[in-house]
Amino acid sequence: MIDHDYAADVVPAMDSYNIVVSLRTEASLDAEQTATLARNERHLGLKMAVPAFVTALTAEQKTQIEALEITL
Repeated sequence: MIDHDYAADVVPAMDSYNIVVSLRTEASLDAEQTATLARNERHLGLKMAVPAFVTALTAEQKTQIEALEITL
């Protein structure tokens, strides 16, 4: 089994976080934006389901992502 470097996943996850926050503040979304929001929420939800990934986050990053209240 190959060990996965979960720390390397933090930057892309925070990119997803920024996209989610940005799109959630829009008054109305077109179909492409809605799909982008759904993809990025799913990405974060899947990552947060992996304890080793959550351990790689800072306390602030963990709190920020959890505040989005994403459910799969």
